Amino acid sequence: ASPSPPDAQPAGMHCEITVGRARIRLSGELTLTLLRTLLRELKGAGK
Repeated sequence: ASPSPPDAQPAGMHCEITVGRARIRLSGELTLTLLRTLLRELKGAGK
């Protein structure tokens, strides 16, 4: 399966979260790696 362009995603299936200087794009595939990254950024911003 070839990767589809960002604008090919269904509406309502993606959003952007800004944490400190990091902007994280969430899509239909919410992976554990992405969650870990978000958690790490939250901890970093809390210091």
